Amino acid sequence: MNAPSVLVVDDNNDNRKLALRMLQVIGSAVADQAANAQECLDAIAARSYDCILMDISMPEVSGVDLCKVVRNMPGFESVRIVACTAHAGAHDKERFLEAGFNDVLTKPFLIADLKRAIWPGA
Repeated sequence: MNAPSVLVVDDNNDNRKLALRMLQVIGSAVADQAANAQECLDAIAARSYDCILMDISMPEVSGVDLCKVVRNMPGFESVRIVACTAHAGAHDKERFLEAGFNDVLTKPFLIADLKRAIWPGA
């Protein structure tokens, strides 16, 4: 199991810090952060990531809209994108998966949940 490079996209600084700490614990090779859609787009233009952890409720551009933008970019069709959200209903999860997310993590999530979302089947 290779150590993944991960981009954490969340407008809440505390949530980003917590996710980055959790990624350190599970051995992420690279863990970068972005506070909004533009920072996310800038980050993925500068380097490739194995996985993007993306908050759903962000100002200006929602995680759902941002996921659709990223999915339509050349070379990003197969990048793993995981929704990180407090919206935990079954309908919400279905909507996020239909929008292009590979998985959904409900906040607050455990390290084991994060690991499973990044490395499915591991």
